[in-house]
Amino acid sequence: MARDFYPRPDVRFVPLEGAAPEIVVITRADDERAAIAALRRAARFAEARG
Repeated sequence: MARDFYPRPDVRFVPLEGAAPEIVVITRADDERAAIAALRRAARFAEARG
């Protein structure tokens, strides 16, 4: 598990369900940069399309 190799109290690891991911992107919950917002929108769109 990643948490075993990157033990930080301020980082939360959330297990992924479904097919194995090809890419994993980690962002801060309070990161409101335009590029991060666009990435999140794209991820939600892809998830909704299934």
